[in-house]
Amino acid sequence: MPPASGAPRWYPPAYGGIGQCERVRTARRRWVLVATAAWVTAAVVPLAWVLYNVLADETACERTDSEYGSLSWSLMPPGRVCRYDAVDHLPAATVGPSAWESVYLVGLAVCAAVVGTLWYRSRVAHRGHDDG
Repeated sequence: MPPASGAPRWYPPAYGGIGQCERVRTARRRWVLVATAAWVTAAVVPLAWVLYNVLADETACERTDSEYGSLSWSLMPPGRVCRYDAVDHLPAATVGPSAWESVYLVGLAVCAAVVGTLWYRSRVAHRGHDDG
């Protein structure tokens, strides 16, 4: 049965009462922290890859053991672009970002929305329980 208007929401005594609510809240917060840590890790690892590419500069665009291309960046689609000049038996080429970078960024945005929703629900869903 739903609580009366204005009354705090609580679990019936058959389900453990207020103590059960606190355990549920603690478990939710724990999962929110795990989801947040996973999202931060997923966001930081590509930044390390970008930092490597920036610091390695021309060695980041290695086509053969002795031939390197010029590195540049693309915003749409996001990612690095390597341009190679024609040498010996290899033609001039441009290797750009694949669709995976875009898919990754969309996935990261969706996960950020999910984590934000979890944060919100963990803070608001049980408001009023401490009132008794």
